Amino acid sequence: MAHNATWQLAQELLIHIIEFLGNSPADLRACALVSRSFVHAAQSQIFQEISLGSGAASVHGDRRPTRLLETLHAAPHLAQYVRRLRLQPSRISGSTLSEICCFPLPRLKAVFCSYFDLSPVTVAALRHLLALPTLLSVEIACHVPQRLVFVELWSLCSPSIKHLDLKCDIQSAFGARDLPDRLTAPARLTSLCIGDTTGVRDWVNHPLCPFDFSAVAGLSVSIYVEVVHWPKIAPILQNITVFAFTARPGMNGLDLSVFGSLENLRIRLSENLRIGLSVGVAWRSARAALLTIPPSNNIRKIVLSSKSFSAHDSDELARTLTSLPLHHAGVLDFEMPPNYYNRAIASLPPTIRNDTRRTDDDPHWFERMTRDL
Repeated sequence: MAHNATWQLAQELLIHIIEFLGNSPADLRACALVSRSFVHAAQSQIFQEISLGSGAASVHGDRRPTRLLETLHAAPHLAQYVRRLRLQPSRISGSTLSEICCFPLPRLKAVFCSYFDLSPVTVAALRHLLALPTLLSVEIACHVPQRLVFVELWSLCSPSIKHLDLKCDIQSAFGARDLPDRLTAPARLTSLCIGDTTGVRDWVNHPLCPFDFSAVAGLSVSIYVEVVHWPKIAPILQNITVFAFTARPGMNGLDLSVFGSLENLRIRLSENLRIGLSVGVAWRSARAALLTIPPSNNIRKIVLSSKSFSAHDSDELARTLTSLPLHHAGVLDFEMPPNYYNRAIASLPPTIRNDTRRTDDDPHWFERMTRDL
């Protein structure tokens, strides 16, 4: 009786149980062979996220893209399980990339494309993905030799996109006539990441940029904190509830008092600055920003992220944190190794020290905090 009852589990419960095997493809494949009732739950996990072109394999040595296409053609129902697609286009042949991007993926929610040169061939393929009406999140990290190719990439992008992450190197500036009239309604973003970029400013601020930033509530910027002064970004800062930035020596002009709705703040030190005298200089830039937090703030979490911390930094940080007008318990998280965490809190008064927490580095912090925006 107990044996038969196993197969009567609701699919929702089976999926929840099998999710715990998400990091073990071999176990998921084994589950798919246990029983017909297990097939859907196991396959939905196996094909939930597809990663192609990553690793050391060359274009001709990596057969994963062609094997995926063979599998999808043989069993088209598997395409409904694909939610996230990670591509490194430079490691996938043009014809294969085009076939993958044009294959019907009815429930695709997120596209990640990284480390490639944006060419007319890749644009022709990727435009199909970016036009999918189910798409919610797009991350693009690329080198752009010709700006008009970058414009063409977004000409048909889906208005359903809510999150955009740009790490692009565009070689030339945009002119007044470089963007065509919109062919689709602008996508109304709720979160935006601007990474290490060159030339993106003109595109973002262009009147015909295919994105509407007015509803953005989550903002993440890398070392170029000048993003907060861009014409289309500055007016929305009062609506930002989640903000993340990277502190660096010489960083000036970041005034957190303009973030009137800020609830979650994450400050990371640039990794290449965490040695020698640069550490102290970078921390001073972080502290300068912290000191602009106004008394009327509603901040519930501040995350300070670093892999290094000196005794001098600890004393400086103690003076800064003691003076901050923090109104909620458990506000401070330190993302750092235990030894540096102990050093960081050594100079803090007990009232603050007992209210801190150490956490491991979380590269998905911004994604988690903005998931429900």
